[in-house]
Amino acid sequence: MTAKFASRERLWLGVFVAVVLLLPAILGRTGLSRGEFDVTPLSELKAMNPKPEVVLIGDSMLGTRIDPEVLDRLSDAPVFVNILEGSASARWYLYLKNYLAESGVNPKHVVVFFRDRYLTDPVFRTSAQYQELLHQAMKPDEPVVDRLLEGQDSTRFAKLAKFFEWLYPSQQLRERVADYVVLRAQKITDSVTPDGTDFDVALDRTFDIDLLRSDMPSELASENLNQAAFDPSPDKSFLPHIVELAKQNGWHLTFYRVKRRPQEGDIRTDEPELIDYIADLREYLNANGADLVDVTNDDTLGMKFYSDGDHVSEEMRPRYTEQFFERNRELFQ
Repeated sequence: MTAKFASRERLWLGVFVAVVLLLPAILGRTGLSRGEFDVTPLSELKAMNPKPEVVLIGDSMLGTRIDPEVLDRLSDAPVFVNILEGSASARWYLYLKNYLAESGVNPKHVVVFFRDRYLTDPVFRTSAQYQELLHQAMKPDEPVVDRLLEGQDSTRFAKLAKFFEWLYPSQQLRERVADYVVLRAQKITDSVTPDGTDFDVALDRTFDIDLLRSDMPSELASENLNQAAFDPSPDKSFLPHIVELAKQNGWHLTFYRVKRRPQEGDIRTDEPELIDYIADLREYLNANGADLVDVTNDDTLGMKFYSDGDHVSEEMRPRYTEQFFERNRELFQ
């Protein structure tokens, strides 16, 4: 009786393993691991008339600093300001390779907005909520991306995490579900607000940067990046691949290092290791026909420009755009 009971238990254990572990892996292989390549940005670039001669690319550091309408009014050359929210070097590389290079636009200048070590941290903003957007810009064969992301994710924990992502591809839906829940909750809240105040506006006012404790801005401005010394190896970052794309397509490449939120007064001071890193970055770019513009020590970009973290306020964005144009006028002639 005991042996029969034990055998039955083993059978149920086997069924449990098959259902809980193997079934999701089998059923999930149908399309969640990597989405289809999004051709929309390519179509938009091809349809542009006139074709942009200057292309600006970056994340919110670009989006909160440059007003496209103001820049277009100031510039003699057609300009395209391409704001990729939540992006970093992996998506910048993919956009330049799979969209700009294939569009036939052929701009004279490409300007990449970045912070500190963003250019050489290949895995930054490539997982979790950023993964779907990254996959949309990827074609079926992306050897550079695969090599860099796999090569950097070599720890036992990372490998285990990748295994469970493979085993449970439906987990990639979590971000979509979370976004849906947030939107639904927001609509419900708006519908019951007595004075008709927009909930987002009320929330922004409640947690305005000026109401936070004095040391909070510096924490908002910091992100956990790889602190390694500058390394231009193609096996270490997307930077040399971006530089090579520019050479192949005849783009003049400029990397624009934004000034992060000032720490004391209107000053932003780099640590010695970061100073050395930026110096090595500049030397590498100059040797490869690219430029580095660094406004970190520009004391005219004071606290009055900033809203939250490293973001420039909406009110100061036109003025920032004008200053950016004046300092880089040669790009727009």
